[in-house]
Amino acid sequence: MKDLKGKVLVGLASVSMLGGIALGSVQGFAALTGDTDAQVRFNPYSGGGEDTGNLALAYVPAGIDFGTQNVDAGNAVSYAGNTGGANYLAVDDDRTTPGQWKLVAAATVLSSTTTAQTISSGDITLTSTAAVRDYDVSVGTPDVSGAVGNPIAGVTVTRPASSVLTLGGGTADIASTATSANQGLAIPIDSVQMNITSQNAHGGQTFTGKINWTLSDTI
Repeated sequence: MKDLKGKVLVGLASVSMLGGIALGSVQGFAALTGDTDAQVRFNPYSGGGEDTGNLALAYVPAGIDFGTQNVDAGNAVSYAGNTGGANYLAVDDDRTTPGQWKLVAAATVLSSTTTAQTISSGDITLTSTAAVRDYDVSVGTPDVSGAVGNPIAGVTVTRPASSVLTLGGGTADIASTATSANQGLAIPIDSVQMNITSQNAHGGQTFTGKINWTLSDTI
């Protein structure tokens, strides 16, 4: 078994805005870092697959689309997001010895691709209150029939009711557990909301940024 103590498993998400906001795909990997260019929509991520004997960030949504929206200078606006697919994050814990894990996320400032303008006043808020379920990574991504099963038993996953990813801020807790092993877990995403206030008008511009998901083996 690989010694993952003190190491983290990282995935990157692209965020884009074209007269509004669209959150692009997140790449999840067992021990690698992935980065995808921002687009309004993305091809689905096929999943990190099983990493025998180790902890893996197995799945994140292919995209979260906030639609095409107006952003008026100085006005606070909120946009609901749609994953367009499986509303889950998945952790595959293939360790034989029970251990801890923790999943956190952070969002960067949104930057225009054509001007020096940025959007830094706001956040992306995720809620997760539905039951965490068994996940069989060998079947496929969570949108594949049979991949997500019954609510988990014997493992307690701690989650905040909502996770606020401040643009340009630090990490926010998504989920954690004090002990698990030989367990795939599908963590539901009940809703995603983009909340921003900009001091400028941004008509016709595209803004990009990143969401970074980090899975570590310590709480």
